[in-house]
Formats: sequence, structure tokens, C-alpha cells
Amino acid sequence: MVLQNTGKFQASYSKEGEPGDSGGTREDSTEKRLKVSVLNDEIDTRFGYSRYKDTAEKTGWLINMHPTDILDADKRLVSAVDYYFLQEDGGRFKATLPFKPYFYVAAKPECEREVASYLSKRFSGKIAAIETVHKEDLDLANHLVGLKQSYIKLSFFSVEELVKVRKEIFPAVRKNKERENNMNEYTSMLMSHYGGEDAHAVSKKISDQMENIVDISYFGHHWLVNVACMNRALELQNHIKMFVKDVRNKTGLKPSCKFFATAKEYLADQFLKGKTGGKEYDVPYHVRVSIDLKIFVGHWYSVKGRGSNEIEIHRREDLVAWPDPVVLAFDIETTKLPLKFPDPQTDQVMMISYMIDGQGFLICNSEIVSQQVEDFEYTPRPEFEGPFIVHNMPDEKSVLVKFFEHIQEVKPHVFSTYNGDFFDWPFIETRAAIHDIDMFREIGFQKDSQGEYKSRPASHMDCFRWVKRDSYLPMGSQNLKAVAKAKLRYDPVELDPEEMCRMASEQPQVLANYSVSDAVATYYLYMKYVHPFIFALCTIIPLEPDEVLRKGSGTLCEVLLMVQAYHANIIYPNKQETALNKMTSDGHVLDSETYVGGHVEALESGVFRSDLPCRFRMQRATIKHCLPDLTVTRIISLENLRRRETTRVLRATVTYSPNYPTDITPSPHFRTAALAGGCVYSPVITLSRITLTIEPTQTMPVSVCHFPSPPRLTTALSTASAVGVVIFTHPVPAAFQMLHDAVERTMKHAIEEEEKIPMSSVTNFDEVCKDVKEKLLHLRDTPYRLENPIIYHLDVAAMYPNIILTNRLQDCECNLALVGVIPLNRLC
Repeated sequence: MVLQNTGKFQASYSKEGEPGDSGGTREDSTEKRLKVSVLNDEIDTRFGYSRYKDTAEKTGWLINMHPTDILDADKRLVSAVDYYFLQEDGGRFKATLPFKPYFYVAAKPECEREVASYLSKRFSGKIAAIETVHKEDLDLANHLVGLKQSYIKLSFFSVEELVKVRKEIFPAVRKNKERENNMNEYTSMLMSHYGGEDAHAVSKKISDQMENIVDISYFGHHWLVNVACMNRALELQNHIKMFVKDVRNKTGLKPSCKFFATAKEYLADQFLKGKTGGKEYDVPYHVRVSIDLKIFVGHWYSVKGRGSNEIEIHRREDLVAWPDPVVLAFDIETTKLPLKFPDPQTDQVMMISYMIDGQGFLICNSEIVSQQVEDFEYTPRPEFEGPFIVHNMPDEKSVLVKFFEHIQEVKPHVFSTYNGDFFDWPFIETRAAIHDIDMFREIGFQKDSQGEYKSRPASHMDCFRWVKRDSYLPMGSQNLKAVAKAKLRYDPVELDPEEMCRMASEQPQVLANYSVSDAVATYYLYMKYVHPFIFALCTIIPLEPDEVLRKGSGTLCEVLLMVQAYHANIIYPNKQETALNKMTSDGHVLDSETYVGGHVEALESGVFRSDLPCRFRMQRATIKHCLPDLTVTRIISLENLRRRETTRVLRATVTYSPNYPTDITPSPHFRTAALAGGCVYSPVITLSRITLTIEPTQTMPVSVCHFPSPPRLTTALSTASAVGVVIFTHPVPAAFQMLHDAVERTMKHAIEEEEKIPMSSVTNFDEVCKDVKEKLLHLRDTPYRLENPIIYHLDVAAMYPNIILTNRLQDCECNLALVGVIPLNRLC
């Protein structure tokens, strides 16, 4: 009999909790976290970072930070952050700060208490604390008036418990959002008003529909808690009955109709699942702690213990100068087959060259290098000294052991490589494993989920990441040799890779010079450019140096905005999620949405002066709410005039025609009067949608009408043309006229409402208003100008920050519905 694989997978739950297991009990997970924490402490201690537990105050320069887990006084495993400090005398220590991770949950209005009570019982033992907070929400249309949004803050003992609760809440949040997107105002009002009449029927329906989402043991209690929410709807009992009666009369729906049952079901579902959105759930734990407590790498801090695991960390503003960390920059040379890339499974390490604080070292593999290499010096420029001490080792294993032992002896704070994430570290790790050496246990470096090699007690600064993001060098000039020429201003030693293995046996000294040249270039490139730049950014960005180096400029902008938002009491908006089956405006399926084809408009480069006059042209297209000015070049004849057609008034410059009768007497109410032999017309000549005021002067400006859309203006122009009026539009921005007409109102609002100054104390109000009006009229009447500019330089080189700055300023972001809910719209 032949047995075949059915393709079904069943996870195994072993007590060991090995990495890669699909699951496990809570005890297994806690035990694994504890083992990882103990191993991390061992490696930190090996590098000189012993956990600080004394009560005596210590001062240190923060150089790194990482999340961890520790046991609290109740022997509970809680989340904390390890902060690595460098002292003035060169000593080092580690301070561990426990902090409860948290995120926010948005609830239905006035249901925060009920939802919080339900969550505290539903997740008893996982949630450490629940509280209601009020935050500024920029998604609210009228948040500028001081309106704040209420959120439920869920705090946890550890990140693991936060993730578990978040996974259970997320499906309900997503379902509620989808339901809200499918609702309109009419159906929402109907369901809200009609849902509270038969609570038992609703409860029965919900029991059938929500049994897979809400635990049945809490279902009845949760419904009783939310009776208070339903009582608020019952206060509108009379209005509800009238509303339902009106709906029945207009639609013919019967009380037993499925529509009303669905409405009641929806309302009950909303009460049970009052959560409408989660906020700040995707913020990394150590970033959250650094933002909340204002702890940033690159600053001096005083650390004082308070017994147990409690510590206090305060910034020392009086200390500014940075200490000198121990920096190790290294590069390796390996064997390779002809025309092949080095393979760590078959090739070996020939040389490891590295520099530590200006002193160079070279470790040679005598199995590959034919001769003993003596100490030498490689100094490409006087400021880039490179004395090298050479160690000739018998084989590859001894080369790796010597390298690891030297690292353990020196205990570097920073490791610097060039593309070490994808070549040097993977090659060394593989070759060490072949020789039964665990690189992680020896020096603390291992590959993370992103494929990058990092360590807790030391930072890995891959200079290639800085070159790609911050050097502004073109793509073809980003290898180490080209970067050394461009940034360090010297020509490094270059060899053909196919000749390196031959030189190891025939010209080992030439190969040694080539090997150390890479280490020298990497070390001084880091010390001159990367180190001051990255650690300066760390002083304002709450990330460890590894992340500041590797993250994109958009992510760094996000984190910087998060810092400012938290201290301004602003809730973070969630990351943008890709919408499935997104459609274009004309109904086609959008396959992908990228920035391909887009570009950033850069300012014109050059030298500009503010004392040199420049030409400016204010066009109508550049002002959104510009109103067209009209010029009437021919007055309509009397027989074409229609009687008593009144519309809104339109501003126009009307040219007087000598053929027009000059003995017209205006009537008080602008009406026409019949006379013998004809009609006498008022100074108001009315057409369809246009009213022109005519007076017997050569030219006369009159009132203006704002057409809400270009089609309305086109209709008005065609109507005037049909009766013989020729009208031309001018590029003069009539928005200046709007500002002119609102000067007094705007000034009064600024004085009384914004500055809180009574008008009685203002002595020159009329003079200032007159001056402003004169300037606005001058701008209106002279759109083509020659003036000295006021120069502003805004250097936005990245597309993502540009989008952040301009997103709320785009026309598509504002519509009538948004403007209607803003309390200040009456002042516009």
C-alpha cells in the first residue's frame, strides 16, 4: 500500500518552545521569553553592561536601547526597555526601565464606560489598567475649535499580552468599519431611533449572529450594561414613533418587515461592538517608551535607583559634549572560484582587516596566504593614519577565534562595515558555524527578521546604508572605492577580483595593502560622516542608531511627527492600508497605485536677491475662489430688453454707449414705467442670471456676483451674447475685492476673538483698515507687477514629506460637507 501526504498541517506543541514552533501554551511562551532575557543579560554582561540596581546616582551618555522582559516584584514577566549608557570615564552600565505598553480604542459616543467595563471583564488578567482619555483628533473636521475625542486606553503588563488582545479586538473593529462605510445618514438614523423598542428580540437575534465574536458568557451582562445607552434613545420616544410612522406611510413597510428586524439587529450589534477603531496599536514598544518619557539616544542622563526594578532617568541639560565610543570597522577578503561570487559553504576567509580607534589590525589565514606578512602602515592621506599590526594565524578557524577574542577584549560600542549586512556578517557567521562556533554567543550578533545583522550591546553601522540614503551620490558611484574618492578625496588601492587568489600566494603584501585599504576607508568614512550625522538624528528621533541608519526618510519623518503629536496631546493616525478592489473615478479596477511617473517640484536653483525687482503675474487660475470681472463693450438696444427680469448682481466694468438715452430718470424701486412712444428704463438692466447697473458716465464699476461654477458663468455669458452684449473676462483676481469688502469684519474678528482686545481700546482702527483696503485695491487693479520679492526657501527633497505637508491643502481634501461642519465657516 502506498501512503500519500494529505497536505494537512498540524502544529506540534513541544515543551521546549523551540523557535519555529507554531504555538504553545502560555507557560511555554513565558518560559521562552525568560530564557531569551537571561541569554541577553549574559551577552550584555560580557560586553560590560551590567544591570544597574544601586540607589547611588550615575551619569551616562545614552548610546543604545532595546526592549526586553524582566520579572517584577510579583514574579510576573513584564516588558521593559534596556538603556545602555557610556560614562565619562569610559565605564558602561545598563539601566532597565519597566513600562506598561498600551494602545487606544475608540468607542461609540457616550459608550466609553460600557465598552471599558466589558473589555475589563472580557480580558481579565491580560489588561493591567483601563482609563478614558481625551485626545486631539485631527480626523475631526472641527478639531481646531478645541473639540477632543474620547478614547479608551488599554494598558498591559507585556507586549505579548497586548498582541493577544489586539488580535481579538481587530476583527470586530474591521467589521464595524466596513458596516459604517456601507451606511448612509438615513439608514443610520432609522436604525438608531427604532432599535430600542424590543430589547429581548434584539438580544435573541444578536445571540444568533455574534456568537463567534462575543463570548456567550458575557453576552447577557454586556447587554444589560448597555441599557444606559438605549435609554438615551428612549428619551426620544415620541419623535421615534412619529419617525417610524412616517417611514411606514412613505414606504409601505410593515412592522414585521425584515428591514426593521435588520435595523434592530444592527443597533444591538453596535452596542455590543461599540468599538469603532484602534489607535496607536502599531507603535514599537521601545519607541513608545522613548516618546512618552522623552528618552533619546545621544543625550546625557542621570540614573537613580529606587529599589527593586524601579529607576528614575532624568536628562542632564548641562552636559553637551559627546564621549568617544569605541568604534571597530572591519572588512574581509575571501577566496572564490573563477568568475564566481564567493560562496561561504565552500570558500574561506583569507584576511580580516579592521581598525579600532585609529589602530589597524590584520589577521591572515596562512593556509591561503603563502608568506608571513609583517607589520606595515597604510596612510593614504596625512589625516587618515593607518598603522597595522599583523597576526598570521595557521588556519581559518584560528582566524575567526582571534577576531572574536579581540572583540571580546576591546568590547566595541559600534561596529562599522560597508555592505556588511549582506556579505561580511553572513559569510563570517556561516564559516564560524562550519567550525562549530556560535557567533551570537561569542559576540552577540545575529540576523533579525529583516535580514540585517544587529547586536544588543553594540550598534552595527553599515555605511552603505548611509551612502544610499544620505550621500546624494549617483547609483554608479556607491561602491566603497567610488565613495572614498568622492568623500575622502583619495584614490584607494584597486585589484581585479579574479587576481586576488593568485596574489595571496604570489604577492601577499599587495593583497594585504588592498585589504587594509577597505578597512581604512570604512573607518574614516564612518568617523567623518556617518557617526556625527546618525547620532545627531538620534537626539530628536526616538529610535536606536541601527534603525535611524536603516529607516527611510519617510519613516523618520513619521516618528518625528509622533514625538511632537504626543506632547501636543494629538492621537496618532493609523498607517494607511491598501484598499482591495479599488476603483478609478471612471469605474475601472485599479491594479496598482504607486508614485511611478510622479515627481517633486523643486525650486529653481541659483542666486536670488530681494533687492532686485521681479515680474509677477497674478492669474485667475492661481486663485481658487477668483470671481470673473466682465467688460460690456456694447449696450443692448431697447427692443431687446426684457421687462422685470431680476437676478443676482454682477460686477462689471461697463463702457457707456453714446446711443443709449441720457435722459433716463431712475425710479425708486428700479422698475420700468410705460410712457407714450416707448419705455423709460431704470439704471438696472436685467437679463437672465445677470444684472448690469448702468449710469450715464463714461466707465463705471458696479456690484459683482459670484458664480459658483464655470458652467453657471458660461450660461450667463451665452445669455448676454444672445441679446447683443459682448462680454470679456479678465485675469484680474477678484478675490482681492472679496478681501477688500471684508477688511473691517476680519480686523474686528482678529482683535476681539483672537487677540481678546476690546475695540474700545483701539484708536487707529479706521486708519489701518483704510491702508489695507488701498493695498488690496492696488493689487486688484494691477495684476501685472514689478516688485522686489520676499524670498522664502523651502527645501523639500523627498516626496513623502512633501505629501505630508500638502495633503490637507489640496483641493480634493475640501468639499461642501466638510466646510459645513466647521464652526468658523461663517467667517469665510
